[in-house]
Amino acid sequence: MRELINADMILANLLYNLCELTNTIKSKNDIIELARKLSARRVLGMKMKDRPKRIQFTRQALSTSDYKELETARHWAW
Repeated sequence: MRELINADMILANLLYNLCELTNTIKSKNDIIELARKLSARRVLGMKMKDRPKRIQFTRQALSTSDYKELETARHWAW
């Protein structure tokens, strides 16, 4: 269940950024290249120089009780 919630969060952020950054991200390769640059710089402890200014990541904060409630209401799960 946590994996499904995390995948949903990642997909929502990706779609939001794709819509907001249409001038910067024009193809699948642009997304892959940006992800590689961000990952490499993160590993090396460097800041991203040419990162789009408007890119954002919103994290959904769920408590343990929220997860338990979702687990009992499994009607939404596949």
